[in-house]
Amino acid sequence: MSLAMKEHLIEIIESKIKSGKVKATIAALAKEAGVNRTTLYKYYGDVIILVKAIACGAPKLTPSIDSRKIELMRKKQKVQTQTIELLTTICSNQLVEIAELNDRLSALNAESNFRIANLERTIASLSKGGLQIVK
Repeated sequence: MSLAMKEHLIEIIESKIKSGKVKATIAALAKEAGVNRTTLYKYYGDVIILVKAIACGAPKLTPSIDSRKIELMRKKQKVQTQTIELLTTICSNQLVEIAELNDRLSALNAESNFRIANLERTIASLSKGGLQIVK
């Protein structure tokens, strides 16, 4: 849920208290905001605390700075989590590519070793036939 919705809920609470006609209750707040009570409890725990504080006679109605900090920290954490996931994918792809290159290098080395052995056998058979190796 968004910070804008949270501010809207707080505005509803303030208007109800200023009008003096309706008591600030969770049910009334949910009805006016167009959401159900479960949504309020699940996503706006700090607004619920505010409503309960008002019901007990708390004098001030401002959104807590802590809740905004928490919201910003959650957004930052989400971005960092996405960055970590992206870097993990990149690293994983790089590891696969390195493994493929290692396999290819091993195959090339094996092929080169085979050619060298074949050339050495050919040279050895030629040297038995009377040819001398020139240094």
